[in-house]
Amino acid sequence: MKKLLFLFLLFSIQVYSQSDETVVYGRIESKYDEIKLKSVIAMRIRYYTQDNSYYTFADVEKDGNYSRKLPHNVRVLIAPNYHNYHADTIEVYTGLKDSIRVDFILKPKKYIYTQTKAIQDIEKGLVQLITFDTLEYEWSRKVDLKKKLGFDYLLLKEPKDDDFYDEMAIYNQQTEAFLSEQKPDWEYNLSILRDSIIHLEADQYGENHIINIKKLKVPAKEKLPEEMKKRIEARYNEYVNVKDNSVYKPLDKKHMLKIILTEKDYNKMSLVLDKLSEEYDVMIPELIQLLTDKKEIGIENFQGIIVDRQNGPLTFHCCIPIPFSRDDLYTVAGRANYLLKIITTEDHGNIYPDTNEEYLKKIQNRWAYWLLQLQE
Repeated sequence: MKKLLFLFLLFSIQVYSQSDETVVYGRIESKYDEIKLKSVIAMRIRYYTQDNSYYTFADVEKDGNYSRKLPHNVRVLIAPNYHNYHADTIEVYTGLKDSIRVDFILKPKKYIYTQTKAIQDIEKGLVQLITFDTLEYEWSRKVDLKKKLGFDYLLLKEPKDDDFYDEMAIYNQQTEAFLSEQKPDWEYNLSILRDSIIHLEADQYGENHIINIKKLKVPAKEKLPEEMKKRIEARYNEYVNVKDNSVYKPLDKKHMLKIILTEKDYNKMSLVLDKLSEEYDVMIPELIQLLTDKKEIGIENFQGIIVDRQNGPLTFHCCIPIPFSRDDLYTVAGRANYLLKIITTEDHGNIYPDTNEEYLKKIQNRWAYWLLQLQE
C-alpha cells in the first residue's frame, strides 16, 4: 500500500512539474564599443496564438542577457528595443520545447544622425546635407559636389525609426550652421548649381536655338501631363461651383492680360488665377512672353508670405489668401512665372526683385522649351 502511494505521489509530481511554457532567452552583443547596454529599453516580443496576437517585453540585464516565458505552440517575433541601434527581428516557433535561445547582434541605426554625429562628421571633413527629395538627389549625383562645393548630399529613403525626422532636422541644422560660418555663399552656389543641372537640357537648347513663342500651341487636354490635367480640373471645379461666378464671365484673354500688366489689387489677380483653368490654352503662350517684362506694378490686398518690396523679404498681410510664392509679384515677369507654375505644376526657376535680364531670358527659354516638347 505504501509502495503504491509513493508511485502515485511521484507520478503526480512529474505531471505537475511539466510546464506548458517555453523559456525564450539569449544575449545581446555588439561589435560597436559605443553601444551601452543600459540604453536598452527592453526586448520587444510579439507572439501569435490561434485566436489572437499579444505584445510583451523582457527586461535586459546589464550584461546583455534576457529571458521570458511564453506559451507553447505559438509563433514569436522578437527584437531588441533600442534608441539609436537595431537588430533584425527574429521569428521562432515555441512548439513544446522547454527553452529556445535567440541571440542578437546590434548595429547602429543607419539613418540616425544626432547633433553629436553631425559634429563628428564635420570634424572628419564629411559635411553632408540630408534630403528626401529624389530629384535633388538625382541632380546631385551628376556632379562631384565634394569637389565643387566641399560637401555632399545624402539621399535617405524613409526608415522605420520613429525619431528619424527630428534627428534629421538636428543634423541638417548643425551642418548648415557650419557651412554658413565656413562658406557663407554655400547656399547661393548650391542653388545655382542645382538650377543649372536640373534645366541643363533646356538651357543648352536655348543656347543653340531661337524658339518662336508666338507659334507655340498648347496641346489638347488629353495630351497634357497627368499632374497638369489634375491641377486644371481641380481649379476649374473650385471656381465654377462658386455661388456668384458672374465676375469671371468678362475675363477673356484681353482682360486677364490687362490685370496682369496693370492691376495692384490681388483680388483681381486671384480671379485670373481661377479663370486660367478654363483659358490656359490661350494664356500659357502669352504668359511665357511676359517672363522678360521687368515692369513694376506693385501689389496689395493679399494674405500670405511673399517677397515684399516695402516691409522686408517676408511679410504677412491680412486680406485675400495667396498661395505661397517665391516669385516677385510686384513685377509683370514675377506674376507671369507665378501663374505658370500654379496652372502647370511645373517649376523652371524663381523670379526675384534682383533677377537680371539674362536669367529672365533663361527662365523664358525653359518654359518655351517645355511647351515645345509637349507639342512633339
